[in-house]
Amino acid sequence: VGVALVTGFLDPPAAPAGPTPVAAAQVVVHGTASGIGFSGATGWVTDDTAGTVRRFDPGSGRTSRPVHVGGVPVAVAAGGHRVWVADSSGNQVEEVDAATLRVAGAPVAVGQGPVSVAVGAGGVWVAALQDGTVSLVDPSTAQVEATVALPDGAVRLAVGDGAVWVTGKTDTLTRIDPKPHGVSLRWTSTTVGRGPLGVAVGPGAVWVANGQSGTVSRVDPKTLRVTGTFPVPGPGSTATPSGGPDAIAVFDGRVWVSDYGQAAVVALDARSGRPVGTAAALPGPVRQ
Repeated sequence: VGVALVTGFLDPPAAPAGPTPVAAAQVVVHGTASGIGFSGATGWVTDDTAGTVRRFDPGSGRTSRPVHVGGVPVAVAAGGHRVWVADSSGNQVEEVDAATLRVAGAPVAVGQGPVSVAVGAGGVWVAALQDGTVSLVDPSTAQVEATVALPDGAVRLAVGDGAVWVTGKTDTLTRIDPKPHGVSLRWTSTTVGRGPLGVAVGPGAVWVANGQSGTVSRVDPKTLRVTGTFPVPGPGSTATPSGGPDAIAVFDGRVWVSDYGQAAVVALDARSGRPVGTAAALPGPVRQ
């Protein structure tokens, strides 16, 4: 499947919708890709079949030698000189030295079935799907500092605006206070669309991709109030319904949403929620 980068991010965010795709996709890394993360201008990609993580250059597509972390690595996040890889079969995260490309230390045990990892807000955050927990790992000690079990589970997470944001299994978005309360964490939830998956934090808003609703929710990070719900169009038309929003990112005044049902990326204007251009076709289904 590989890693495909969607280009065209430098277009003015206020560009009107048109009949042409908002961007073009180019494959830069070939191979099985289960998760992707970036630190500055460096990309990292996991391969859950081979049990590896590789560094790659988004511009040239050049990759490093694979680092064997074992298990089933499904998500990766980088911060500083460390790369953190979630192993869903081993119920752990592995730490990789970004300079030497070697596994650093012993694996860190977390919840059952970790599927999402993020760096920031004082540590490394891991969402475990099977037991619905979120764990805070202290990067200086490689130990779990605090853990919380969320009633609606933990599907994906993101860090930003002074909090950790977690999508639930049914229809919730949870805000976690990054400061531990003993060995636990305080949280507050709100209702978004059905089947929330990807979550991203942008200027003044948290964005959630609702896989079953075919929509994106915009949430005020201070009040947890949903300030907008926007339909995600499918490929070829701004009126065709989406096959299922999955991953989501915010960049340059736009909200970029992958549609796993149609193998495409859709751009929405971050201010109005309206589609920008038409969907950009991808060379294969999205897994992130």
